[in-house]
Amino acid sequence: MTDKRKTAPWIPMDASWWPTIAAEMPTPWTRQAVLMDLRWWADQERMGRKKRPGRPALCRRWGWGQKRVRLALKAEGEWGSPAATNKEGRGQRGASQGPARGQKPTPKPLESQDRGASEGPHEGQPGAPRADLHKTQAQPQTSEGAKAPLSDKPDPTADTWARMLEVRARHRPKARTLKLTGYRRRVLNGRLKDHDADALLRVTEWHYTSNHHIPTFNREQGHDLDTLVRPATRKLEMGVQVYAAVFRNIANEDALAATLSFIEGSEKFWPQPGVLKGYTTAASMEDIDTSDEAWGETIQALGSKGRNRPPGEGWDFDGSMLHREACRAGIAAAGGWRSLSMQDESQMAPERAAFRSAYRAVTARKKVAAQHESITAFLGARPKLMLAD
Repeated sequence: MTDKRKTAPWIPMDASWWPTIAAEMPTPWTRQAVLMDLRWWADQERMGRKKRPGRPALCRRWGWGQKRVRLALKAEGEWGSPAATNKEGRGQRGASQGPARGQKPTPKPLESQDRGASEGPHEGQPGAPRADLHKTQAQPQTSEGAKAPLSDKPDPTADTWARMLEVRARHRPKARTLKLTGYRRRVLNGRLKDHDADALLRVTEWHYTSNHHIPTFNREQGHDLDTLVRPATRKLEMGVQVYAAVFRNIANEDALAATLSFIEGSEKFWPQPGVLKGYTTAASMEDIDTSDEAWGETIQALGSKGRNRPPGEGWDFDGSMLHREACRAGIAAAGGWRSLSMQDESQMAPERAAFRSAYRAVTARKKVAAQHESITAFLGARPKLMLAD
């Protein structure tokens, strides 16, 4: 059978190409891509440019499990630099190994080609231990007794645990490592069903760095990663996230004042987020009906501006844009500016009711739309909502 090394010559490649190629590589990587990546990192370390990342980072980069990465790192004969070993291999050829008399000498290969393809070791002499650039991975055997090929399926639980340990090592460098036991794997799997790995890493960083009373207490009590991944902690974290979402537009001072106001009352149980939000000043102000004040402002403008100068003709109502839009809608519902200016105020009861109804409707609709936009910005998604124009 033809030697594969003779049909796969080595082609030089610009080392600066590889980071771009690796960035577009889908996971999991093939073994050939992993070997090329290890060879690139070895070259960077030899030139003193970069240091190869650790095994957890390589697991994430390649989409491989811990075991496969460990075996790939051990296979240095396949991806290591051949410069030093080629020199050793050339020194092993003695002067007595020249070509026989009358036999044409073997042509010297190019530097970019494999020496081993034409210069095998002498019979009875072991080959030089060097990294062969043309060596390809043997096909996995399927005969009885052969080892099964390693799985390409990544292990997200082990990868997340390794990344959490990296964060822990930065803040507790002298602490002993924590193995991923069966119990920890089950609990961490439960957390990964509710959160992604990045969220768990943020919580881990928060646990070791935040001045909040919860992580401060946990650190003082010596609680570690096991405390973070327990179900009770997960439920507490989810509850905190719900309260933070409901109070996203409320100032901290207003939220604290609402909490004190609720505690001073006669309630025995802690309220739901929406109930507690009702104690805030902002929520109380939203419940006040200002349509009567807007009607009074409209009657005053009718007397001072005249029937030929409706809002927008050189003047407008004071206040927010929402207030101005609601006043215009109320005037239109009451019959229009000219119609109102020709009536006696004492006979405007139907017009007043129509004005107030339209004013409240516009105000409520705008508040719902603003709440929808706020939820959209908070969630990063746009839930379906039907609103009249």
